[in-house]
Amino acid sequence: MPPALFRTQLRNRFPEGGTPEEAWRAAQEMIAGMLPLIAQGRERQRAEREEQKQRDERARRLRREIGQLEQQAGQLNRSSVSDPEVVADEVKALQEQIRSFQEEIRSLEAEEGGTP
Repeated sequence: MPPALFRTQLRNRFPEGGTPEEAWRAAQEMIAGMLPLIAQGRERQRAEREEQKQRDERARRLRREIGQLEQQAGQLNRSSVSDPEVVADEVKALQEQIRSFQEEIRSLEAEEGGTP
């Protein structure tokens, strides 16, 4: 709740000259009105943390996969396959997959401050 709105509600609910019982009743009503907002805020934060956790985990899996693809490309480049064109095509396909994964990682990180 914005501070200005809160102050306005306080002035309206707690007029000068009110009895302690009236003040207590007004306080209970304000608290009862705030509890659902607090619960909604907590739920939203929990959902955001869970989404961030899932994005971070996806980025970690992609980084591991990139490492494996880079190893495969290196092995292909060092192999003694009789047809260099086949090797070049395979390495190119691996590099395209790596670029695709890197792009997905950048997208995940841009969504909400993911881990680099």
